[in-house]
Formats: sequence, structure tokens, C-alpha cells
Amino acid sequence: NCSNNDSFRFLIRNTADAAEPITLNAGADVTIDTGSTATIAQNNTKEFLAVVTDVDANAVTVYSLGTYIQQGIEGKILKTLIYPGKLSPTGEY
Repeated sequence: NCSNNDSFRFLIRNTADAAEPITLNAGADVTIDTGSTATIAQNNTKEFLAVVTDVDANAVTVYSLGTYIQQGIEGKILKTLIYPGKLSPTGEY
């Protein structure tokens, strides 16, 4: 069971062998925050935060937390997370 404001984080890693971006699309009852970028470029990993906004309606809002740039041997993530300006729905760091 979950409650309003419960949340979870998830990662999407784009391992495409060419410049093929991945775009996260919102399904039924899911909103992607208007200030968030939901596209993951080749050789990048993006972290997202999903927040339950209305448990009765099964509604969730997804926020982008930033992008990891994959470089080096075997695509290991060697750079620090690049934050897009806010880390939570309230803008708290």
C-alpha cells in the first residue's frame, strides 16, 4: 500500500550504439513535471523521482533529478550527476 507523497527513484540508461535518444512518456494518470527533461541521450543515464500525488486516482508525477554521463571502459559512469536545478518537488537539495 502507498500514500500520497510516497515516492521512489528509478534510472534509465541509454546504451544505444548510435545517436538514438530515449524519451520517457507519461501513461494514464502519470504526469511528467513541466520543468523536467524526459529525454535520455546516447551514453547517458537519467535519474527520475516518481511521487504519488493522488493515491485514490493512482496519480503520479515524475521529476527528472539529473543526468549521468557514461564514459570510459565498459560504459562505466565516471562523471558526477548533473543536477537540473532542483532535486525534489519542493526544490530542496
